Amino acid sequence: METTESGFRGAGKPHGAENLAAMHIRASAVPAFVFLIAGFMLMSAQSFGATVPSRAAAVEALARRYYNFTWNASPVSTTDNGLHTADDRLADFSPAADRAYGAGLRAFRDELAALAPGGSTVHDRVNYLLVRANLEGDYWQRAYLRPLQRNPTVYEEECTNGIFALLKKPFASNAVRARDATSRLRQCPRVLAQGEANLTEPVREFGQVASEELAGADPLFTQSLEDLTPGISDAQKAQLHAARDQALVALHNYKRWVDAHLTRWQSGGFAVGKRQYDWMLRRVLLLPWDSDRLAQMAQFELARDRALAIWERDHQAYSSVSVHH
Repeated sequence: METTESGFRGAGKPHGAENLAAMHIRASAVPAFVFLIAGFMLMSAQSFGATVPSRAAAVEALARRYYNFTWNASPVSTTDNGLHTADDRLADFSPAADRAYGAGLRAFRDELAALAPGGSTVHDRVNYLLVRANLEGDYWQRAYLRPLQRNPTVYEEECTNGIFALLKKPFASNAVRARDATSRLRQCPRVLAQGEANLTEPVREFGQVASEELAGADPLFTQSLEDLTPGISDAQKAQLHAARDQALVALHNYKRWVDAHLTRWQSGGFAVGKRQYDWMLRRVLLLPWDSDRLAQMAQFELARDRALAIWERDHQAYSSVSVHH
């Protein structure tokens, strides 16, 4: 797909408005009925010019649909963001769900490309670039970082963060949050099983992090979760504890699976390459520098920090020395 700096693909050039002057000259020398035609065309051309703000509105409407789309696919992030529309769900990491998300993302990118540059004002164009950066970041992560295939923490953190997100703020009653926690706990075995199936390119260092996190996860379920029990019924408490025990078994089994495979997983991480990294800097982070320039800046900052450390060391040493005249 051909890309440009202003959009995913080249946008068509507006037409019609540039003919207004010629249309006005011709109208002055024709019969009266032609004035009506010219007036109609002028109104149509002006209406076409009004598509610029409608294009900006279309970008905003697309952004709302896209964010709702991502939140629906990431219910734990939705809870974290204060939108309590999916507090009882964990993400679906099945191949079918992944394909559906990828298809939806491609459709959003193509739709946004047709709206470039997003409008006529600076505000409109900045708005467009910000939406594009989010879409491109989503695409770039899926295509080049590939966390579902490489990172075991994705799946265990879906379970732990899913519960922590319900605990850290009292946005609803204990009964409501305990109900949602029970539902999420029951989904943990499914999420972890999907993780084992999806991890076709696992990275050892990510696995080590997952193992360490899992080793310290139990108190969240055995202690912190109890904050939801005051005021709920005995029946609801029993359901919560049964779901918790089921989730803990699944988490312990997942840790054993990770630990058993660590030595066979690729060590040393992975690289996306300079070309893709530079693309990410420009299109996702919206930075004006490439990786070479960033490396130069980093070397300069490192030298400056080292010089400052030497200055502070010498300053402290010499400031304690008495000066005699």
